[in-house]
Amino acid sequence: MPSEDKYQFSSQKYQTGDLLFRQGDSGDTAYIIKSGKIEVYLENADRIISLSTFGKGEIFGEMFLFGGKEQKRTASCRALESTEVINLSRKQLLSMLKEVDPILKHLMLTLVNRLKAMNDKVAQEAARQPDESYFDMIRDRAPEEIEL
Repeated sequence: MPSEDKYQFSSQKYQTGDLLFRQGDSGDTAYIIKSGKIEVYLENADRIISLSTFGKGEIFGEMFLFGGKEQKRTASCRALESTEVINLSRKQLLSMLKEVDPILKHLMLTLVNRLKAMNDKVAQEAARQPDESYFDMIRDRAPEEIEL
């Protein structure tokens, strides 16, 4: 079993309204919220469409970790209150994945690729229908948790 000391994670603090990243940015980091709240949103023309709010213990920006170096952020994120996040880089994730059972890794990557394909379809549809009700429908149909 790997030791948690093996991975050195950095953290960052943000104040209310601070932007962590913008839709279309590149980067190589996901975030785990240590304290505070983050809003994930789309910038569509002159409108902001809120997709989700995350709090302590939740992870966001994770889709970027699996997309390769040319991947762009699919949404923007900002702090809704004073927030501290733990940074998880793509390099750290790939290092951790080396220790995962190959079948479990295959299952996880399959699910990630399917989710990315769905995200791409949603983004294409959003470009054709910039109606907030469409985003509400997608958000309302997304499961909160997967129970095993």
